[in-house]
Amino acid sequence: MWESFAVQHPTTSIGAYMTDKFIPTGTIYKRNVFPSSKYQFKIIKQVTTQAKLGKWVTKGRLKGARMYTVTFEERKTCPKSCFHWNDCYGNTMPFAHRVSTNKTTMLKMWRELTELDKKPYPILIRLHVLGDFYSVEYVQFWKMVFDTFKNIYCYGYTAYKPNTPIGKAVKKLRDSHWERFAIRYSNMPHVELSANSEDMEVEGIVCPEQLGATKDCGTCGLCWTKTKDNIIFKTHSRPIERKPI
Repeated sequence: MWESFAVQHPTTSIGAYMTDKFIPTGTIYKRNVFPSSKYQFKIIKQVTTQAKLGKWVTKGRLKGARMYTVTFEERKTCPKSCFHWNDCYGNTMPFAHRVSTNKTTMLKMWRELTELDKKPYPILIRLHVLGDFYSVEYVQFWKMVFDTFKNIYCYGYTAYKPNTPIGKAVKKLRDSHWERFAIRYSNMPHVELSANSEDMEVEGIVCPEQLGATKDCGTCGLCWTKTKDNIIFKTHSRPIERKPI
């Protein structure tokens, strides 16, 4: 039903039609989920059209870095405690490819990273446009990446709480490798270096790109910079009191 609706209304926020009685456990766009073993494209994608992220970093310690992304399946790899489980902005991305995680995911990513590390410029990877860290082993995978490759950097967010196994693994790696693993906890204002929705009603620095103060992430750099203030994001989509159609 949801896929049919998405085809007819590709620009509508499906999150707006969800209720507590109808919340999926994965993406609502199942046709755009691809097993990594059968995926014919790169898992780690070079940014070419994503206006918000930008193609290059133009300032700060990572100036000159090229922007890349990794996209997994939303909700499927995320904790159910995620503040935006219902109104995930993946609901508004019917055409985005999601890579489902399996035994070959990290192997394929390792091969891609081996080639990316040879580039004459730093590689900055946004983890994860959709989805989250799906296992402790996957978090540890990134430590192996940093120990092996010198040209790879990451930033992003996680909805896993710091007292969960995955959340603890993220914090441990972040604390030891912030310059290369700038991961902020989502909607946990009590946690150092967090990123929060405006719905949390906490103080912090509002995303400059969302305010029109800078062109994109590449011209900003705030999210991978250590700050005393939390970062605040404007909500991408909001559910409304309406039954599914």
